[in-house]
Amino acid sequence: MEYWKDLFQSIILERGLDYFQNGNVSELKVTDTGYSAIVEGSESYDVEIRINRGSVTDMYCSCPYAEDGTYCKHMAAALFAIDNLKYDSINLMTKQEVRDQKALIKVIDKIPENEIRKIVLDLANENDSLRNYFMIKYSDNVSDEVMTKLKNEVDKIAVNNSDGYGYVNWSNASDFINEMENFLDEKVDILIEKNSLKEAFELTNYVFHCVGNTDIDDSDDETSYIANRCYEYWKQILYKADEAQKQYMHKWFETHQEDYVTDYLGEYIEGFLKDEFCDDKYMREQLKQLDKIIKKYENKTDCGSTYSPYYGCENAIIKRINIMKDLCYSQVEIDKYKKKYRNFSAIRELEIEEYLSKEQYDKAIEVLKESKNIDKDNFNLVLNYSRQLIEIYKRTGNTLEYKKELCYQVFSCQQFDLKYIKMLKVACNNDEWIEYREKILNLRLINSVRFSFLALESLYDKLLYEIIHSGTIDDLDQYENVLSKELPERTRNVYINYVIKEAERVCDRRGYKNLMRYLKKVSKYEGGKIEVEKIANIWKMQYKRRPAMMDELKQAGF
Repeated sequence: MEYWKDLFQSIILERGLDYFQNGNVSELKVTDTGYSAIVEGSESYDVEIRINRGSVTDMYCSCPYAEDGTYCKHMAAALFAIDNLKYDSINLMTKQEVRDQKALIKVIDKIPENEIRKIVLDLANENDSLRNYFMIKYSDNVSDEVMTKLKNEVDKIAVNNSDGYGYVNWSNASDFINEMENFLDEKVDILIEKNSLKEAFELTNYVFHCVGNTDIDDSDDETSYIANRCYEYWKQILYKADEAQKQYMHKWFETHQEDYVTDYLGEYIEGFLKDEFCDDKYMREQLKQLDKIIKKYENKTDCGSTYSPYYGCENAIIKRINIMKDLCYSQVEIDKYKKKYRNFSAIRELEIEEYLSKEQYDKAIEVLKESKNIDKDNFNLVLNYSRQLIEIYKRTGNTLEYKKELCYQVFSCQQFDLKYIKMLKVACNNDEWIEYREKILNLRLINSVRFSFLALESLYDKLLYEIIHSGTIDDLDQYENVLSKELPERTRNVYINYVIKEAERVCDRRGYKNLMRYLKKVSKYEGGKIEVEKIANIWKMQYKRRPAMMDELKQAGF
């Protein structure tokens, strides 16, 4: 899966990681659409994760925090667990599925060869896709007739997923793209393996053309996905191609830059021509275009970037240096160019990488310190420079500078987790830490990890106070385990106040179920059953005209 962490706030992500590491995720199962799991929090919550082509498309959790569509820590915990899966496909099958598979194999092994051949023939005659698969997988060569049938298969996918006017609506768009992807993976892969590169190239182009000219509701950016897949196949084919085949492909890309596909997909053809063909003429033209970009930024520390639909944004000066290498510029020329544009952070980052690879730590430290000053207005760069310095000082045993840089990191940079705060605490004696702790508590830079820090420092009074005044009930749930031990009565009373206020607001059965869940939670505290009984009796009088609420009270045993 890609980029799923970007869907969560950093504090929610951290809590999800804690839940996962503490073993709160159980019953993780593969479903038809992704995964399901049980995540233990203050209660057991059902979590469902929908995944399509390696990306998270939808999530559900039965916790109250997620009922308005917000992504919660339980979802994050489940995703950490999914990321941690190291099973092969057989491990992802249920025990019953494994038994069924073995039983089927056992039966198939008993079928006589002549009967198997007849069964295969009948299936191939009934299924065009299967017939095409056999014809390219096992034939000595791919005939024009077979290529025509393969193209017809592509056309059929488009027709089956569109209305009578050739339009693919949103509900069919995903199926349309999935079937096109499966076609590429099943058919083009085989052709490349057989070294039938001309046919593989022709078929990939046909899929690209079909998708690129289909009228589709592309709300989920489905066409970009299949365009990227075609681009990947073009790269595979180009890599295996001989010189004559490369020239043929080059000419095709040159002559199909315009009007082959509609809208922005034409950029993929233009981009492939520029980025993948190692032709001196095109690479030198790229240098000119990059120089125009770089010149615009020559008095800044950021050199700008170029964009291609497949590669995304690329640092302009790094791309230029790579092209210089491809054009066989001498190292002296490249070093001279780097020196000229050393004001750009990307050049200095290359220097740092080189010094670190050679374990020339003094030189790396020198450039990192210099870069912290030059790039002082770029938060992300300074953050990274500081963290690199911390690692170098730790590795080289320079405790004085290590501690000094940790202070800079904690007191001057935004904190997204407690890693560097914990490292600073270890590096300090007790008196120093007490002083630093007070200073940290007054920092806005730790707002995203403030509650975690208070819990770490066992400042439970302050933690509960701040949760009450600036947090949510979900925050209280997060820290209930410790707060219920240290401040049980106050924690119980916060939950009581929550259910009383929440009862005034909620008006549906889902909300009432949530109230019952918190009443059960309150009843587990000392004196909680008496308080819950009082609340339930008041509600029976006050909200007697809410039949759904009364029903939930009854079902919950109140």
